[in-house]
Amino acid sequence: MTKYNMLSDDDLLRLIRLGDKDAEEYLIIKYTPLVNNEVRTMFLVGAEIEDLAQEGMIGLFQAIRDYSEDSGAAFSTFAYKCVKNRCMTAMTTANRKKHSPLNTYISIFYNDDESDGDEKAVVSDDGINNPESIYIRREKIEKMYEEMEMKLSFLEKKVVDFYLEGLSRREIAERLGKSEKSVDNALTRIHNKLRG
Repeated sequence: MTKYNMLSDDDLLRLIRLGDKDAEEYLIIKYTPLVNNEVRTMFLVGAEIEDLAQEGMIGLFQAIRDYSEDSGAAFSTFAYKCVKNRCMTAMTTANRKKHSPLNTYISIFYNDDESDGDEKAVVSDDGINNPESIYIRREKIEKMYEEMEMKLSFLEKKVVDFYLEGLSRREIAERLGKSEKSVDNALTRIHNKLRG
């Protein structure tokens, strides 16, 4: 496939549109590191990293299929956005499942350097299929939900809900009609209340 090394992404995409499967394979291989880099920063509830990587690859295929040179963006930018959106959608969908919070846990403790290890014990995958570990983890998660119900304000509960859906701070702020600073402050208060 060395004949493709000298071609731009736009040239490769033109060849792909003409049915060149080798050009498509080359472009997929070229952008697989982008998918892997994006997936490393994410966690998909109840799934393996390979599942999230597969979602990222679907996003890459969509980018190859849907990209238009007239869009004003480079293919690399478009591909990154498609991969990220596909992974975020998969995370949001997984986090919305009714019983997901009882089976898994996403840390809202975004500054793990301060963590005393208790939160990390809940997040850990060690012995995830061990019935005893599952039972203990569920008890800890239920206790955490009880604490959230007692300690958090209405706004803080909404922030947690949106955060667990995978929304960014900016998206949470938009949904709540608040500033990003208000959301940051709420996350800090949540962090402090649930640690205290």
